[in-house]
Amino acid sequence: MATELLTSKDEDFSGDELADFCNEESGHSYSDLGTAIVFLGLSVVSGYVLPGIAGAVASKIVFALRAIGVAKSLSAVISMIEDNGGVAARKAVISKIASQGGKMRVTTKYYEYTSGSGNSNTHYTTTTYTWVA
Repeated sequence: MATELLTSKDEDFSGDELADFCNEESGHSYSDLGTAIVFLGLSVVSGYVLPGIAGAVASKIVFALRAIGVAKSLSAVISMIEDNGGVAARKAVISKIASQGGKMRVTTKYYEYTSGSGNSNTHYTTTTYTWVA
């Protein structure tokens, strides 16, 4: 039984990009992230930005996986990222960006876990959200 890191990607998102993701999901046209938070609430905004983040990061993960011969669909990787949780960390970073500026760094690591005699593989991701100036 072994776990192998297949690829890792960092992606930075500005407050404007996060506001755009929120607007796409919500159907609104908020001028910035802070305004979206005021009208929708932090939890709702955090949920609305997740599909945009997951889609942007997943496309890079899938490209890197194909380069090493691992076939995984974009929708499967998006689902893996969305299922990682991290809600509290994502909300904290969004709140900090709204009040202080900066960017959200999303770090996604894609792993392969091999079990048994090596004939069974499982893939999973971990995603972390941090604030960068």
